[in-house]
Amino acid sequence: MQFSYSKRLNFIADFISPCTTLADIGTDHAYVPIRLIKTGKIKYAIACDINKGPLNRSMENISRYNLGSYIQTRLSDGMSKLKYGEADTILIAGMGAQLMMRILDGGEEIRDSINEYVLSPQSEWREFRIYLDKKGYSIKDEGMVYDHGKYYLVIKASAVSVKQSKMHETCKSNVNLCTYQKNLCSEYNITDISLFGEASDIDEAYRHFGYYLIKKNNAVLKEYLKKEYNTYIALFNKLSAKMNNTYSLDIYKDDNLYNRDIKADNIDFKINKIKKYINLIKTTERIMR
Repeated sequence: MQFSYSKRLNFIADFISPCTTLADIGTDHAYVPIRLIKTGKIKYAIACDINKGPLNRSMENISRYNLGSYIQTRLSDGMSKLKYGEADTILIAGMGAQLMMRILDGGEEIRDSINEYVLSPQSEWREFRIYLDKKGYSIKDEGMVYDHGKYYLVIKASAVSVKQSKMHETCKSNVNLCTYQKNLCSEYNITDISLFGEASDIDEAYRHFGYYLIKKNNAVLKEYLKKEYNTYIALFNKLSAKMNNTYSLDIYKDDNLYNRDIKADNIDFKINKIKKYINLIKTTERIMR
């Protein structure tokens, strides 16, 4: 029996560097470890899941391919059942960013023994990148794939030491942003620095959409930006029309003025947030030209 791998799972498997032992956290069916063992990209794997059902399915699949000598299964909440030095690569995919952050926080004791983390959060990409930076993880590469109507982010990261993390923070606080902009212009052969917008806008673009994706002019990211732009322009127009209707003469009533003002303020707040996001998309697209 051959597994039918989704485009997403194939992409994640390809993103993992060759290693000795992979720990797949939230393994579900153990599809990725099985594929990597069969292709010779890894030698061993530890398939972990918090639920017995998925772990039983993993064991069935592992047995089907006679890979019991190469893949262990463990009932584990995150990385709680992993020992220091057992794995050199960690894979966490198929879950939201908040859960992924909790799992990484729970694996602090073994992080110095991990060479590579491959992480695919399904939500809150900006917040997740900020978390990695704050916790001393260094993003080494990023990829993006479109599969079954959804966009998926994959991050390759490594954990830096506490000392390196503090040095990183010091360097960031002393960056000359104007020089930084000029370096970007030189790298992308752009003569007009103003095309990039404010330096803070560039930082925010990286947080939202990823430095490596932007730098590599990632084709899937370009599609994602176009989709996001169209979605939020439509929402902006809808809310703007709603704002105008709130104060239109035919529905205006003095006795409802207070409630009407509150409603208008809420709509205006949403409109401003959307405008900022649309401008951020434009800034990112300019950088990628």
